[in-house]
Amino acid sequence: MPVEASVPPSERRQLSVLCCNLVVPATLAQDIGIERLQDLTRRYRAACSTVVTRYDGYVASYFGTRLLVYFGYPRAHADDAERAIRAGGNLITAVERIEVTLEDGHTARLAAQIGIHTGSVVIDDVAGHGMAMGEAVTVAEALHREAAAGAVVASDATLRLVRGMVVSRSLGERPYDGGDRRADHVSPTSAQLRTS
Repeated sequence: MPVEASVPPSERRQLSVLCCNLVVPATLAQDIGIERLQDLTRRYRAACSTVVTRYDGYVASYFGTRLLVYFGYPRAHADDAERAIRAGGNLITAVERIEVTLEDGHTARLAAQIGIHTGSVVIDDVAGHGMAMGEAVTVAEALHREAAAGAVVASDATLRLVRGMVVSRSLGERPYDGGDRRADHVSPTSAQLRTS
């Protein structure tokens, strides 16, 4: 008689979800070729992994140059929103430090665009890999598309948890699949916590 595999139960929890994407202009991708683009992607992922690990984030997935990170899984911290904002600012800096040498000998710098949202999700553990489903993931992915190259966009839900720690400017109301959400922009230089 076959033995049924036990399926871990789903878990509901609050996460700060960060979505980061590498901005690679089409002209740059054509100039450096596919092999060097793959090397560039590996360097980008390594730089991102270093930053995420520093803030105890969990890299849930890579889709090409898009990265999805959870703060609050598998370990929750009281300051997960702060960790996400700190990581976002440091990811911008880390990506800007990656240089690409072009065929003509000139160098080009890269940029990332980042979205962060905090909310409730349901996490399923699939073969030891946590996969979150819910509005927090959907909104973080939508917010990263609102970000200019080299910028972090965070939702009000996240910024309320770090009030007084960051400088932000409102981008106004934005409609998303989960309903109307107010998005706020955090510039890369002001995404760090205030020291005073």
